[in-house]
Amino acid sequence: MVTPRGESRADNDVLFDLAVRLGMGDDFFGGSLDAGWNHMLEPLGLTVDQLRARPEGMVCAIDASEQKYARATPTGVRGFDTPTRRVELYSETLLRHGQPPVATFVEPADTPRDAKATRQGRFPYVLSSAKNGFYCHSQHRSLASLRKRAPDPVAELSPALAAAKGIVDGDWMRIRTRVGEARFVARVTPQLADDVIVAEFGWWQSCPELDRDGLPIEGALGSNFNALISADSCDPVSGSVPHRSFLCDIERDPATEVRQRKWSGYRPFRISALRPEADGVLGIHFEPVDGGELPDYRPGQHIEMQLHLDDGTQVTRAYSLTGAAEVPGRRSYSVAVRHQRGRSADGTPHEGRVSSHLHRALKVGDTLSLRAPSGGFVLPRHSPQPLVFFAGGIGITPFISLLESLPDGAQGPAIWLYYANQNGTTHAFRERIAQHRARLPQLQVVDHYNASRPQERQGIDYQSDRFIDASVVDDALIAQRARSTCADRRP
Repeated sequence: MVTPRGESRADNDVLFDLAVRLGMGDDFFGGSLDAGWNHMLEPLGLTVDQLRARPEGMVCAIDASEQKYARATPTGVRGFDTPTRRVELYSETLLRHGQPPVATFVEPADTPRDAKATRQGRFPYVLSSAKNGFYCHSQHRSLASLRKRAPDPVAELSPALAAAKGIVDGDWMRIRTRVGEARFVARVTPQLADDVIVAEFGWWQSCPELDRDGLPIEGALGSNFNALISADSCDPVSGSVPHRSFLCDIERDPATEVRQRKWSGYRPFRISALRPEADGVLGIHFEPVDGGELPDYRPGQHIEMQLHLDDGTQVTRAYSLTGAAEVPGRRSYSVAVRHQRGRSADGTPHEGRVSSHLHRALKVGDTLSLRAPSGGFVLPRHSPQPLVFFAGGIGITPFISLLESLPDGAQGPAIWLYYANQNGTTHAFRERIAQHRARLPQLQVVDHYNASRPQERQGIDYQSDRFIDASVVDDALIAQRARSTCADRRP
C-alpha cells in the first residue's frame, strides 16, 4: 500500500493501525488484510488470489432486475435483505448492536449545551445536504448536456424561512456556519421544515460552453458544501461526518443586486425605439412601463413577447436578445425581427403574421408584455478552445449579443463567425459587426453572399459566394478542438 505521502508501508502495518483504532487488535481478521478483503469479496464469489491472478480484471454478473424481493423461493417469497426479510421501520440489526432500533432525532453535535432546547444561538438552523441526480458526486458539471438541466448549486428552504430572510426563489443566498461560508441559489420548497436548509454538494467545476465559470474551492464566493462542515464530531455508528446535521445561518447574498431577480409571468413594456438593421430586419427596443431596473442575462438567451394583433388575437413569440448581457442599472432590452416573406410552390406570396404586424403596425410608445430573459441556448464569453459560429440571416442575433458582451481588446481564443446572407442589403448589423472586428483582435468574420449585387466586390465587401458547409472550417481549428454553434433564420 502507498500512503498519501508516497511512502511504502506493509499491508499488515496498515491493518494493525486500523485494528488498534477499532480496539480489536489481532482479532480483526486474525491480523490478515487478505482475510478482510476476502470477506468483502465473498458475495461476488471471488478471492484476492483470483484477482491477483487476473490483473486485467474479471467480469462479474450483476443482477440489476427490479423487484427481486418478490421472487419465489422454496421457502416462500425472497423478501428484503433484512433479518426479518421485511421492510423494517424497527431495525433488529441495530437493536442487536446496542443501537436504538427506531429512528430518533438527535440534536446536531455542535449545538451549544445551553441552547439545545431552542437552538436560538448564533446558528439557529440545521444544514443538511443532497446529491444532485444529474451528476456523479462532484463530477460531470463540465458536461453541457447535464449542466443545462441543473446549471447552478441549489439550496432548498421553506417558504416561511425564505420570507423571514427576504429571499425569493432564484436568489443567490449565503450559508454561514462556524467553519465557513458558501453561496447557493435558493429554491423555495413547501415540504421542508422551517428550520432546515438542504444544500447540494460538489460544486466548483466550470462549463465554458454554457458561459459558466469555475467556482472557488474556498471562500465566501464559492459554493463548496465541504467548506461549511467539520469532521471534529463524527457519527458514533457509521463514522460519517455531519453532512446532514450541522448548524448554520442564512441570508440573501449581499453581493447580488435585487434587480437581478426575474419577475414572474408577463411584465408590461413600452416600445422605446424602432431601428432598421437591414432590408426587412427591424430592431425593437423595450423599456419597462414601471420604470424599474431589469435583470441581466447570458449571451444567446431570449425573451418571450406577448402582444395582440389588429384583430385582437393574442399571440406569443420568442426572440433572441441582441444587447450586451451585462449592463449596470439596466433599464432596456432589444431584439431584432426579420419580416418573414416568401412564395409557395405555386407562386402564391405569403408572409409571417406576427412579423408583419411588428414591421407594419408597431409604433414607438406602444405597449406589450415580456417574460424575463431565459433559455438554455447560451454562448460562452470565455472558452479554452476556439469558437466557431455559423449564422444565416436573422440567426445572427444571439452572436450579436455575445460580441456586444465582450470588452474592448478582449483576449482569448479565436472567434470565427461565418455569416450567410443574400447580399449587403439583407446583411443585418453589418456596421456593428465591423465595429466589433475593429475592437476585438481575436474576432474573424467571413461573409458569404449567394446573390451579391454588381457593386459588391468579393474579397472586399464579402469573402465567399459559396453556401456555408463544414468544409469552410480550417483543419487547424479542428485540431484545436474548436467549439461550434449554428443559428439559422428565426421568426
